[in-house]
Amino acid sequence: MTAGNSLVAQNCVITNFSAGSGLLVGSDALVRVLDSLLRGNGYGARFLDGESVLVSGSRLLEDAKHGISVEAHSTPTRAVVSRAEASCSGYSGFMLAATSQGMIDFALTDSVAARNHNGLTVTGSNPSKIIASVSNNLISANTNGVANSSISSDTRLVISGYKVTHNATGINHSGSGVVSSTCDNTMAVNSNPNEGAITSLPNI
Repeated sequence: MTAGNSLVAQNCVITNFSAGSGLLVGSDALVRVLDSLLRGNGYGARFLDGESVLVSGSRLLEDAKHGISVEAHSTPTRAVVSRAEASCSGYSGFMLAATSQGMIDFALTDSVAARNHNGLTVTGSNPSKIIASVSNNLISANTNGVANSSISSDTRLVISGYKVTHNATGINHSGSGVVSSTCDNTMAVNSNPNEGAITSLPNI
């Protein structure tokens, strides 16, 4: 989709677009993906530059690259993902990528990322900005549960109520910005719990 101001995909099955994306939106649009299955695509769902996105009750499985990719290169992109599963992707279950003047505002709740290379990947270049809040999710059996390699100093990732289990590395913070963790996260049976500086936040 490259034109229009809104898109709703509800109760859909989108499969086997292995060379592209099951769903690709590249316009300033209001997007809703509800109770749908996207499987065996290059990207399960890819959102570029300017959308306001809600993904709820959906599964993104066995995608060659990323289950859900949220990207911003020149304009803000905002996305809320809840009750979703992104599993068995070639790279990331959930991918956030910002370059140039791009800004991403992202929230991930009550979801699952399992058996990917990275459960959640955050990457950005200066002077992009990424604000991400992830809470009450299960991140399991990935190489990295959460991986922040963004070089933008305006990267802010807050992790709360997480169950990060059976990953090679639980949280891998090799980039810039701040990765913060509240005291209610469960980190168990990871070969390497954390890499890099993780800021502890008190529960209120």
